[in-house]
Amino acid sequence: DTSLTVTEIIDETAYFFGVAVIDTNGQESVLSNVAYALPNAVPGSVVISAIRSLGGSVELTWEATGVGDFQRYRVYGGTSANPATVVDSVGVQSQTRLVLSGLTNGTMYYYRLTVVDASDQESPYSNEVTGVPNPAPGAVLLLSAHGSDGQLEVAWSRSGASDFLRYRIFGGTSSGPTTVVDSVG
Repeated sequence: DTSLTVTEIIDETAYFFGVAVIDTNGQESVLSNVAYALPNAVPGSVVISAIRSLGGSVELTWEATGVGDFQRYRVYGGTSANPATVVDSVGVQSQTRLVLSGLTNGTMYYYRLTVVDASDQESPYSNEVTGVPNPAPGAVLLLSAHGSDGQLEVAWSRSGASDFLRYRIFGGTSSGPTTVVDSVG
C-alpha cells in the first residue's frame, strides 16, 4: 500500500506528514519530503487590485487564489457599502478580471468578492472597492466642412470630456459616414 487514511483529526488544524521506508533488516530510511494538510480550512481571501469605470459598466481585477480545491470566485455588489448580494461568479481560477455591465452611469457601486472551495466553504470578504460608471463622452458640434482643389477642411467644437483622449473623424460620400478617415488628439 502507498496511501493511508488518517482519522480522528481536528478540522482547521495543521498536520504535517512524512514517510520513512523500513527494510526486512529493520533499517530505516531518512524521512521523505514533508507534506502539509489543513483539513476543511476556509479559503483565504483575495485582494481586488483595480476597478476601472466604463460607460454603463465597471471592470474588476483581482489577484488569483492559490486554493487547491477552487470552485469559484463569488462577486458581491450594490449601491451601499458592504454589499451582501451576489451579482456574479467566476468558475475559472485563472480568470481574475470581470466586467459588470447594465449599471447606471454616475451611480457609485461597491464591490467585494470571496473564494469558494469544493466543499462550499467561503473565504472572508476581500477588500471593498468602489466605482462610478462613466458615460461615453458627449458628441461635439461640427462647425464647418468646406474645401477646394481636392482638399476639405473640417472643424468642430472642443470636447468637454475630462478624460478626453482623441477625436476620430468619419467621412464618406453618403450621409451617415462610417469610414474612419483620421484620428487626431
